[in-house]
Amino acid sequence: MTNKYTEEGLPIITLEAINQYGRESFCDSIGSLNERNRLFSEQIVTTNPYVSFYMERCLDNIDNNHFWLFVYTGMSGLYRLMQIQEEINGREANLPFVTTEAMDDFDREILSSDPESSLLKRIREIDRTNKGVSSHMNITASIFTGGEKIFIYDTASGLYRLMQIQAEMDKEKQQH
Repeated sequence: MTNKYTEEGLPIITLEAINQYGRESFCDSIGSLNERNRLFSEQIVTTNPYVSFYMERCLDNIDNNHFWLFVYTGMSGLYRLMQIQEEINGREANLPFVTTEAMDDFDREILSSDPESSLLKRIREIDRTNKGVSSHMNITASIFTGGEKIFIYDTASGLYRLMQIQAEMDKEKQQH
């Protein structure tokens, strides 16, 4: 039997979770997608405000509403996908509660190296440890090219890394 969690304790995304997420997120209009994102955003603000804060910060400089919507979908979609996997694993959808300390560590990590090589490194690492997350990012980014695609990868892989940092901190606290 394969492990259900990464070394840090994040759920390993399975095809079952991706399919369930696909069924849940299927909609026939941008309006209904926008409404789903609004409701999900409100849920994240309540349950994990720093995840929401991270998403808002990534979107600060985007003007194009259509692009904004898809970037947001990609990031909230990743969070929802991980919740679904936790439910499939028989646990309450209880992902790491992101703290100021994790956000500060994440910022230091991002600022300490070349962002592009850091992005490629993060994507390769995610692909190695949690292929379902990479598949989700590929699906979301597939309709974009060039800089837009890179931006989607950066924000989605960044959200995953932020949650890894928090999971690492939580695991360390439990061991002491």
